[in-house]
Amino acid sequence: MTPNRIKELREKNNFTQQDLSDLLKNKNISATRVTIARYEAGSRVPNEEVWKALAEIFKVPVPYVKGEGIRGEEVESKLINLLFSAYYDNNEELSNMKADISHFLSINGDKETADSFAKSDENYKNKSYVINFWKDKFKFLFDKNFEEALEGANDLKFIHDVSLVIRMQLEEIIMNQNDSDFIKDYKESNTRLMNEFYNRNNAYTLVPAMDHQIKILKKYRNLFLNHGYFESKKNDKQ
Repeated sequence: MTPNRIKELREKNNFTQQDLSDLLKNKNISATRVTIARYEAGSRVPNEEVWKALAEIFKVPVPYVKGEGIRGEEVESKLINLLFSAYYDNNEELSNMKADISHFLSINGDKETADSFAKSDENYKNKSYVINFWKDKFKFLFDKNFEEALEGANDLKFIHDVSLVIRMQLEEIIMNQNDSDFIKDYKESNTRLMNEFYNRNNAYTLVPAMDHQIKILKKYRNLFLNHGYFESKKNDKQ
C-alpha cells in the first residue's frame, strides 16, 4: 500500500499530532493524537470525511494526502527519465515533446552534443556528465518551484506539465529570436526600398524592392501568428 503523506504534510506545516487532532476537532471530526499516529503509520485508514478534512487543513488535493502521485524525492529522476525517453527512445507517445526538445537544442547549438552521447557509450544515460548536461540545458524544469508543483501529479499530468513548459520556453526563444531577426531584415529591406525610391530608379528596380519588403513582412507575420506572438504581447500589457 502506498504510504500516505499525513506525517510529511503535518511536519511541513509545523503541526504536532495534537495540533492536527485539534484542527480536526474544529471540523467536528474526532481523532485523538493516538489516532493521528495510527493514520500516519498506516495501521488505521481514515474515512473519506477525514481525508477531505485533512486536505482542507493542508490545502492540498485529497489524492495527494493519500500518497498518490509523484513524491517530491522522485521528481528530479522522473524529469531526467522523461527527457531521455522522449529524446533518445523514439517513444511515439512523446513525439511532440521530442520535436520541441530537438528544436530547443538546435536553436541553442546543443543538439550535436546531445546526439553524441548516445554514440559514445551504451550506458550514457547513467553517466553524470550526461545527466548534468540535460539538467543545465533544461534548468527551467529543475527549478525548485516547478519541481514542487509537480509533486503529487500522476503520470499523465506530469508529462503534460513538462511538455507545456518546454513548449513555452521554446516559443519564448523563437519570439525573441524573431524580434531581432525581424528588425534586422526589415531595416535592410526598408533601406533598399528607400534607396531605390530616393534615387528615382525605374520601376524595374523599385518594384522588386517593394516586393521584397512585402515578402519580409508576410514571412514574419506568419511566424508571429503561428507562435502566438501577438497574444503573448497583449497579455504582457494587461
